[in-house]
Amino acid sequence: MVSPKRVILIILLLCLPLLIIIIPRSISNKAKINVVSLLNPALKAGSFVGFNLKQKSRKSQTLDSLINERDILKKKVADLSGELAELKEASIENERLRGLLSFKKASRYKLIPAQIIAGDSTNWHRTIIINKGTEQGIKENMPVVLPEGLVGKIIQVDKNLSRVMLMIDPNLKVSSLVQDSREAGIVEGSGRPGLCKMKYLLPQTTARPGDIVISSGLGEIYPKGIIIGRIKKIEKDSSGLYSYAWIEPAVNFSKLEEVLCMAIKPSLSF
Repeated sequence: MVSPKRVILIILLLCLPLLIIIIPRSISNKAKINVVSLLNPALKAGSFVGFNLKQKSRKSQTLDSLINERDILKKKVADLSGELAELKEASIENERLRGLLSFKKASRYKLIPAQIIAGDSTNWHRTIIINKGTEQGIKENMPVVLPEGLVGKIIQVDKNLSRVMLMIDPNLKVSSLVQDSREAGIVEGSGRPGLCKMKYLLPQTTARPGDIVISSGLGEIYPKGIIIGRIKKIEKDSSGLYSYAWIEPAVNFSKLEEVLCMAIKPSLSF
């Protein structure tokens, strides 16, 4: 806010030219010069005030311009960041889908790709919903796989949706083999996130941590040779009648986005 003194000074400065003009001719030029000299400090002050106001105005305009440029640049950076994120996501998705396509071509079974559209978040993500159903050829008990290994099986089918039980669900059981020692057992979900349990190994098992566990092909659901995971730890049952192994699944269930449903005939499951 402008002070009263500054307002008075500005008024005087504005009136000064008029004052000089209306001074009678009878007053000598020397007197006019004296009047001007007398008001010279005020003139200088007025000039300084005017210059200062102009400088402030210029600074204000410059600051506004810089702020406007900054906002424009920030918007451009945000736009470019969004485009970069989209390109990265497209690249990751393309790589993932190429892997699925290669696996699909190499498989001797018909594989139906599906996207995951929901998960059971209340139960360790033990079931998921996919966007394919009876109209796309999905049936109950179909194995669900990825190039990395076994995901689970179809347990419920609708027209265009299906529910998949994951390997980590305690209700899912797969007849299995330790690939190197050829010991048989049953792999089931443990209820623990990221772990399965292989039961009924020999009391003096030769299986070791790091060994790969695969489906044995017994039964009419899972064909032989699907990777289930690797042995993480071996323990003996409290009864002493058998050993069991903790299995780290080959599939990362926390990062599922697409899966492949395996259409097989019972005669091909051995």
